[in-house]
Amino acid sequence: MLKKLAGILLVSILILSTSVAVGQGTTGDEAYLRFLHVANDDTAVSVMLQDGRTVLTNFLPGAVSNYLPYEVNRSTRITMTITPPGGVSFAREWIVPPLTAGYHTAAVVGSGRDNTLELVFIAEDALCEGRFDDGACVIFVNGIKNSPLLTVNA
Repeated sequence: MLKKLAGILLVSILILSTSVAVGQGTTGDEAYLRFLHVANDDTAVSVMLQDGRTVLTNFLPGAVSNYLPYEVNRSTRITMTITPPGGVSFAREWIVPPLTAGYHTAAVVGSGRDNTLELVFIAEDALCEGRFDDGACVIFVNGIKNSPLLTVNA
């Protein structure tokens, strides 16, 4: 189990570190949101927007979606249908906070088995501002509850 959790964490680090650079270069009035699934079990999720459109189906841990256009500075709700391994599907709603212009990731963390799934919103451009001129920006997502703090030496 611990090996699988470490693998999911590593996948999320690699995904965010290699693709956050894509987030540079917006015109200032566009927002984009993608989903990263790093739950620590085999829970599948489907994501439906407030307007009724289903944008992700059977989204599994270790996966990352493409960026979806999102209206700047507008709060909305999304509904996630959660299917834990060997369990019954259930739905939960989350509020998406107003997003500034730029690129954002909603990381699905926790576990579907014990109903501890959460969404963590990451403002990629804000976290990586000014770091692409002379290097790279790596964002770590630790979705494992009660795990020890991460230590990174570069």
